[in-house]
Amino acid sequence: MKHSLRVGLWVLSALLADGAVAQTLHFAGIDVHGSSVPVATLLRGVTMPKVGQAIAPDSGVPDTVCSRVREQLDGERFLALNCIFVSSPEGALHLVIDVVDTADAERISYPAIQYVDHLRLSERGGERRSEELIACARGCSQAADRADSLDFLDRLDWGKTSCRAVLQALDDRDWTVRHQAARLLNRHLDACVDALGRARIVDAVLRQLTRPTHVDRARAMATLDPLVRRGFDIDTGRQARIVTALETLARVSHLPDVGGTASALLEHLRRPTTPGDADLER
Repeated sequence: MKHSLRVGLWVLSALLADGAVAQTLHFAGIDVHGSSVPVATLLRGVTMPKVGQAIAPDSGVPDTVCSRVREQLDGERFLALNCIFVSSPEGALHLVIDVVDTADAERISYPAIQYVDHLRLSERGGERRSEELIACARGCSQAADRADSLDFLDRLDWGKTSCRAVLQALDDRDWTVRHQAARLLNRHLDACVDALGRARIVDAVLRQLTRPTHVDRARAMATLDPLVRRGFDIDTGRQARIVTALETLARVSHLPDVGGTASALLEHLRRPTTPGDADLER
């Protein structure tokens, strides 16, 4: 990964997702997020694989394609550029490109957390108290330590303070920490809705949904799915924001766990409501 903190440029080299190493995959299309410019215009002059084209794991095609994308877009006005190949269990390979326009800098704005070396989990053994783990999740300087603290925290009693720590970690500057936080939020969703209220959970998930990485979108969708389907009583303002986000993703994403889930949730939301929905109003 290449960073330029001065201009806020974030470029992620091409990666093959987990599971894309043992079989020949077939190119399934391109997702572009964050740009109002049509894909054909944005990537004019970049030679892309054809839909249905077989791509062997060792072909070097992903690296070559993302290098071309960077060359094409680095001179544009974008604050961030993320290019990644994502595979699906069905053997489809998708190119996912995220760009962040200067007018949309909030998508790469993270809280100013003071990360310190006051606790390094990798150097500590034995049982960890939840207070130490939460302190590390909020303040350890190393992303691996912050992610590990959440993992250890998951093995202890789960309560309101843990839910708060996870929600804060959803705004961490490192995507691996956000990934871990989203996984735990999904696992303890009912407890966190009870502890913190539906509104805070929805707001946090919608923020994650706007982050310019495929991992953030996929994890946010995995949490949004049960929030919508379990009949959680979401206020009309937040429901409108959810619908807007889902409509955008259903339109631009070909990925089953992003665009596919968005389309399914939209269909669910448009069905007539029935009595007996879960009463979890906070």
